[in-house]
Amino acid sequence: MKRSLIVRDVYDLSYFTGDELATAHAFKLQKRVDEWLLARFAAKQLALDLGIIDDPRACEVARPMLLVDGAPVSWFVSISHSAPYAGAAIAREPIG
Repeated sequence: MKRSLIVRDVYDLSYFTGDELATAHAFKLQKRVDEWLLARFAAKQLALDLGIIDDPRACEVARPMLLVDGAPVSWFVSISHSAPYAGAAIAREPIG
């Protein structure tokens, strides 16, 4: 089973809720905005790939857990970023 994903440069804004976009855009530096979004995009895409979610907007990174529809689920998440790359890992046991 795929447990990690690395992405580069591109994220899809349709994956994010208004609250998530507001959080990202509160950062002063565009680099920080991009890194925040890119890492969470990687986590959301991985959750989609693993069949944990059907809608990326239903998933939120609340390290060390994923939230689905606002509630913790039995999946742990770890994210990392350093522009232009970001990565995410998801597993049933604690990671990171």
